[in-house]
Amino acid sequence: MTERWRWCQAIEAAGGLLPGNWVWLSQAPAQFPADSALILEPSCGSPAELAARLPGRTLRLLTDPLTPRQRCRPFPCAYEGPWVLLAGEAAGPNTWEARPLYGQRIALTREPSQAKALQQRLEELGAEVVLCPVLRFIEPDDPGPLQQALAELESFDWVLFTSPNGVRTFFEALPGDARRLGRARLAVIGPGTAQALAGQGLKADLVPARSVAEGLLEALAEEPMEGRRVLIPRAQEAREVLPEGLRSRGAQVVVAACYKTIMPDPPPRLEAVDRVVLMSSSAARHFRQLCQGDPECVCIGPVTAQTARELGFARIVQAEQFDLEGVVKVLLSVQPLQ
Repeated sequence: MTERWRWCQAIEAAGGLLPGNWVWLSQAPAQFPADSALILEPSCGSPAELAARLPGRTLRLLTDPLTPRQRCRPFPCAYEGPWVLLAGEAAGPNTWEARPLYGQRIALTREPSQAKALQQRLEELGAEVVLCPVLRFIEPDDPGPLQQALAELESFDWVLFTSPNGVRTFFEALPGDARRLGRARLAVIGPGTAQALAGQGLKADLVPARSVAEGLLEALAEEPMEGRRVLIPRAQEAREVLPEGLRSRGAQVVVAACYKTIMPDPPPRLEAVDRVVLMSSSAARHFRQLCQGDPECVCIGPVTAQTARELGFARIVQAEQFDLEGVVKVLLSVQPLQ
């Protein structure tokens, strides 16, 4: 009964049949009701056999119900997978296939738990989401700088977080609790990192308008840095733009790798996709190892987009807003796939 109810939802979303006039059939009767719309399961016979017994009826085949591939088409048509045959006039517009990302197969390269929010949003918009996590987070090659920084934590004037994973791994390594950061001012690279920091019970003192290292440097331009001690807990393979920019202003910068990104073992199996969402340069590099083709790359910002170009991807679009909502906006704005 639960499965049948879900399929009824699929029929309504496809602009199927008027709910009050359905007759659901699991077996073909000797004679079909003439005054009712019919929903015919595969156990009733093949669509061709049923069509031959229903001359003059409007027939549509609903395939892959309540999946991103759901389609409702006039019969006869080619079909695969689960189906029901609908006999009767359409009740309304096909809202399922009218969703803006319907028909697009989009790969998300983040770890599944981190990709969940974006996956749900894209599926609501009609996309078929393929999870292809290309990053695994492990301890840095040399944890010594982080341990030394944690031992001296009360001496820092600023702590700059450049990714949500940096926040997570920093606090996992932190002995004691967040009160040890009481003296330091906190800056983050963007809204996603600010949200991760809020999950630790802390509010960022500074969030730049542009979610890149250059934007964070601009936001810190009015802050006195001469002689200030600055801690940057980050990925082992991050760029040097931020620490070099602060050192040029006289800051005493300590860079402490909190984690290292590697390819999962075994690597994920890559299925054919139309578009791939890349949230970091590391993700772009690892995805290139798996993909010899040229799907359209949707990059969260200019640094990731530049890395994708250097790796040979030719079709690149960049989010103007460097967060998940920015990725959604750019996906909605690009030309539909043919």
